[in-house]
Amino acid sequence: MKFEFIPKPQFVSWQELICLWRNSYEEHKAEGLLYGASVQDDETLIKRASAGTCYCAFADGNLAGTLVASPYGGGVCLCLISVAEEMKAIGLGTRMMKRYLEIAREQGVSEIRLYTSEKANNLVAWYKRLGFAVIGMDQFTGTNSYDLCFRKAIRGREYSKTEIFLRFHTSALLCKSRKSESGELRFFGQIDCALRRFLKRILRR
Repeated sequence: MKFEFIPKPQFVSWQELICLWRNSYEEHKAEGLLYGASVQDDETLIKRASAGTCYCAFADGNLAGTLVASPYGGGVCLCLISVAEEMKAIGLGTRMMKRYLEIAREQGVSEIRLYTSEKANNLVAWYKRLGFAVIGMDQFTGTNSYDLCFRKAIRGREYSKTEIFLRFHTSALLCKSRKSESGELRFFGQIDCALRRFLKRILRR
């Protein structure tokens, strides 16, 4: 199989990518997991992909996968990691991720972060095999589960096991005290939002 992994070329339309994203996340939706890509409209998906570099993977000339790398500080956050259904069993996703890790090293990226549902056991195990560590937790609007934050140091500092443990459990405690899995604000989340609104009004004066 001839494999290519390049920034989105002009001959690939946004509609083709949207179709790939929808189909790729349909498996999770069927399992009852709602990701942002499962519920967001086309315009939002394009805006997310345009916020960074949208890479496309090709297998024998056919669009087979995508990955979006968006900068933040000295690092990069990955999203819309998708693989065509017929390519999932032949290792294309792993090949795509390993190629991007090479690109990140060449570009001098400090670290890479990404998120996935804590209930997506296969993905959680896959990211760990790729060398990512779970360092945090969050809950995103429109989803119905807590998301784990993964980190992999490229040219940046490696976190110690103790630091990873403390970061994750502190983040998880704060996340779960603010929101439920479905995104509903808990008591402390309501207080937090009220304080933020109050501070904004004070700062505007």
